This record gives sequence, C-alpha cells and structure tokens, in this order.
Amino acid sequence: MRRLHVAGRPMLPRNMLDAATGAMRSLHDSVLSLEKRRLREKDVAYPVFAAKVPEGKGFMDNSIGRTIVLRFDDIHAMLNLHPLHYTFVRLFSLSMKMRIIRDKTPDIVIVDPFYMRAKILGSTGDRQVASSYLKGVILANRDKDNFLVPYFPDDTHCTLILLSPKYSMATYFDPDRQSNVDYTNVKKVLDDVLLGYAKSGGTLTRPIHKYDKHVFSHNTKFCYVKQPPGGQKGVYYAIHHMRAIVWDHHQLLLPSKLKDWATSVSAIQDADIRQEFFRIQSEFAEIIHQDVLRSSGQFYLRNQSSNSDIDAMLQMQADNARNFMTPTIDGGFIHAPVP
Repeated sequence: MRRLHVAGRPMLPRNMLDAATGAMRSLHDSVLSLEKRRLREKDVAYPVFAAKVPEGKGFMDNSIGRTIVLRFDDIHAMLNLHPLHYTFVRLFSLSMKMRIIRDKTPDIVIVDPFYMRAKILGSTGDRQVASSYLKGVILANRDKDNFLVPYFPDDTHCTLILLSPKYSMATYFDPDRQSNVDYTNVKKVLDDVLLGYAKSGGTLTRPIHKYDKHVFSHNTKFCYVKQPPGGQKGVYYAIHHMRAIVWDHHQLLLPSKLKDWATSVSAIQDADIRQEFFRIQSEFAEIIHQDVLRSSGQFYLRNQSSNSDIDAMLQMQADNARNFMTPTIDGGFIHAPVP
C-alpha cells in the first residue's frame, strides 16, 4: 500500500477496493473522478472537502471553528488504515455528537477537540481559552455525568479522556502500553475547568482538593485495550473507546463501574479489534460521502471556500504546517511551493 497519495491515481488497489464497503467505494470513486477532472481542466483548487459545523450543538461554530477541512491526503490515509489526522477525529466526534442528540442518549456528552491539542495548550492564554470553552460545555450540560474529550499530543496521536466532574475523575484511555505523553498542560486545563464548575454551583459528590483548590483525580495509567508496541493506530483505538463508551453508557452510571466494564471489554481479540477498525473506516467513508458531500447532508457546506480562504482558515485553526503539494500521475506536482 502506498503511503503517498498521487492525484488522479486510485487510492486503493483493485483487490482492496473490491473488498471495501459501498460507502468506501463511493468515496474513493468520488475523489478519483474529481481529481481526474481537475487535472484535465488544470483546475488548481486545493484537494480538500470542507465540512460545516452545525450551529448551536456545542461544537466550535464561530468563524474560526465552523469549517472542518478534510484533505484528500488524509482520506487516502483513512482508506488505507494509516495514522489519522486530528481533523478526522473532530468530524467523527461531531457525527457522534449529532447522533447522541438525535437518539436522546442520556448522560454522555462528546466535547469538540478543537482546543484539545498539545500545540495549542502551550501558553497560559490559550489554556484559559480552552478552559473557558470546556467549562461552558459542562455547565450547559449539568444533568450529564460523563464527558468524552479527545486530546491530541500531536496531530496523529489521540488519547480519549473520560471526565466525570461530579466525581472529580479524569480517566485517560492512552492507547500505548509504555506511554511517555506529557499530560501536564491538559491537566491544568481540566483542573481549572473543575474549579470553575465548583464555583458556579456544580455538584461535587466526591470533591478532591489540592492546595485548597478543587482538582480532578487524573488516572493516566488506566488499564484498557492497548495497541501493540510501535503501533500507529492510536487514533483508531481512541475512536473505538469512544464508540464503546457511548454504546455501554448505561453500565457507566457510577465511576465504580468503570473498571469492571473495562475488564469485560478488554477481552476483545486481535481479529475483533481489526474488524472494529474496518467498521470505523467504513463509518468515516459514510459520514464524508453522505453527510459532507451530499447537499442534503448535515455537514454539507453550500459555498465552497477559495484557496486563499482555506489558507487563512487553516492558519487560524493552527493546522497550516502542511502544504498542499500533491504529486500527479504524469510525474508533476500540484501546488508545489514557490522557491
């Protein structure tokens, strides 16, 4: 399997495409058809799809966060089960959030991971912004006990954090057995959120104090399904954890139940976890093809952005470190950086 996407060339070999789900084939063919047309017409629009964040659903829907940019390179990575980019987790989280709202799933809130990235939480000011956003989400959902927060040590690694403010518990579903992730800054954000939650009258059934301040009990070594040493599918594990928690929310009404639940689901076999990743892969394809690309989709963006608008948006979203240079089937490049 090629790690590098080449514009105008199939993202999957024929045998894998034949075995793919209908949603995956549809997305694959949509990208390929669009790329071939753009190459033929010498259209230099950036190789991206843009998804709209619906207003009033608890996600970042202001001018900075209201658009999710999905690069074709990242679609290629998803179709080949390569490491997933943060933007795809944001889209998946948004889709699950909408499903929870639609199904009236009790006691679970999925938090927009927009601010939950190590590269954003490095400064005091940015941590305050992140804390303010997260505190607002929790206070707007006082009747909920569990908040799922995807956190990104970098753009292609993710740890799902389960927050239970009422019980002062923060459980980290780190996918690596020998993790060396530094959680210092995200802990500062979460503890600041809990302090604000308490000051605003939030219920604390099991308060924990440190230096006379309310803090979370941070469990960063939680025993759960882990990826093999050297594995590069941590994001898929995080999404697997998210799906499992939402499905089994009725078993997690009390923090004391979390360990027993984790023990029961940790018995999953390697073959089963691979099948779960394929299901996640197919669900990604369905979200993009049905909800992003179709005009009736809940994330469809009617007015597509220009290249300059995308550049400005990605800079505001702290996602502008990658260029759009894409090799083509004739050996050339699209969007090669100007010397």
